[in-house]
Amino acid sequence: MHRFQISSSIRTHNKSTSTKGKVFEDIVEKVLCDKGWKVLVRNFHSHQGEIDRLFQMNDEYIIVEVKGVSANIHSYIESSFDIRKIRRILGTYDYWCYKNGVFDKDARLVLAIVTKKDGLFIVKLLNIRV
Repeated sequence: MHRFQISSSIRTHNKSTSTKGKVFEDIVEKVLCDKGWKVLVRNFHSHQGEIDRLFQMNDEYIIVEVKGVSANIHSYIESSFDIRKIRRILGTYDYWCYKNGVFDKDARLVLAIVTKKDGLFIVKLLNIRV
C-alpha cells in the first residue's frame, strides 16, 4: 500500500456524489502523474461498466478504480469491491483494448482510496490481485 498526502482547499461537503467522484479522480490523477504515470483514458464506459482511469507506467498498463471513503476503508472494500466489480472493470478494459487495437496486454488493477483528514487529502493505493 502506498500513501500520499495533498494539501488542498477543495471542499467536498454538500457536493453531489458525481461531483465528489470527479474531484477524487482528479486528485488521484495528479498524484499519479506527479509520480510519472501517464493518463491513457479517463472515464471509459462500456456495457459492462466503467474504468475511472487507465494509466501507463513504462510498459505497464494500470487500471485505477477511485473511491472516496469517509468511514472504515476495510469495511468498504469488503462490502463494495467484490469479484463482480472486478470482473466488470476487467471486462471494460478488454473492450477498451479491442476498440483501440491493443492485443495481449494485461493490466494491473489498483484501488485508489481518497480520504480527507485535517484539510489534507490522503490517497492510498491498494494493488488488487486478480
